[in-house]
Amino acid sequence: MNSNLVALLFIFSLTSCNIEKKKAEAPLEVKAPIESSPSKKFIEIQGLNPDGDSIRFTDIKSKYILVEFWASWCPPCRQFNPHLVKLYKLYQPRGLEILSISLDHENEKWNHAINKDGLIWPYHISDLGGWESKWALKYGIESIPSNFLLDSLGNVIASNMSHEQMAKTLSTLLE
Repeated sequence: MNSNLVALLFIFSLTSCNIEKKKAEAPLEVKAPIESSPSKKFIEIQGLNPDGDSIRFTDIKSKYILVEFWASWCPPCRQFNPHLVKLYKLYQPRGLEILSISLDHENEKWNHAINKDGLIWPYHISDLGGWESKWALKYGIESIPSNFLLDSLGNVIASNMSHEQMAKTLSTLLE
C-alpha cells in the first residue's frame, strides 16, 4: 500500500508546478476568435530577455501567439518543452509565434534551460520574480506550465491546453 501511495504522489507532483501556489484552475475550452473586450484581451507585456534586451508583446507580428508561463525548476514545464519545440517548428512558418514568460529567480538557470531544452523561438522574458512575477500576478497564474493562445489582436481564444489540445487547435487554425 505504501508503494502505491508513493507512486500516486509522484505522478501527482508531475502534473503541474504549484509548490507555492495551491489553487489550480480548470482549463478553458477552445473558442473561436472573439471581439476585443477588456476581460478577454491580453494586456501589453514588456520585459527583458536573458541578454537584457527589451521585448514587447505588441512587437510580435503573427496570426497566433502562444504565451507560455514556465520555469527552469519546474519538471512538468521541462517535460512540456519538447512538445512546444515540435509545434513551433511545424506551425511557425504558418503563423504561430511563442512568447515564453519564465517564473525563474536566476537568469543563469533560466538561460541554461532555454538552451538545454532547445527553445528556438526568439521571444523569452522574465522579471526574475518567481511566483511574484508581475505577469503571473496580473494573469492569475496559479500553476505552471500555463498557457494562453491569442489571435493577432491579443484576444484569448484558448488557455491551459495540454500539448494534445494545442496540436489539435493549431492544426485546425493553421492547416
